[in-house]
Amino acid sequence: MTGSHRTRTDDGAAAVWAAFVVAALAMAFGLLLVIGAATSARHRANSAADLSALAAAAYGPWGEQVACDQARWVVDQMRMHLGDCRMNGWAVRVEVTTTVSGLGQITARAAAGPVSEIESG
Repeated sequence: MTGSHRTRTDDGAAAVWAAFVVAALAMAFGLLLVIGAATSARHRANSAADLSALAAAAYGPWGEQVACDQARWVVDQMRMHLGDCRMNGWAVRVEVTTTVSGLGQITARAAAGPVSEIESG
């Protein structure tokens, strides 16, 4: 076998393709994690807004300050921030924000009180 010399031009090509596939899969997995974190944060913010609006509406007869203090307590327990709390008659409107690491803030709004007052406000 003297004089037989083979030249292969594709040595290592499979390793390069495998590295690209692994990188693509890692990026897809990372994207799914980010989407999952954002979706989870959105659901938690909506829940905090709903619960805080209901808490504020329950304390509405004692005035806006007491009602909004209750809404703030609920939001604080859920480790979020109460951005706005307003009463208009018996209707309460709240705005809750939370921060998702690397994505920014997510805001949720909710209202509670008699249907006739919520629809008109």
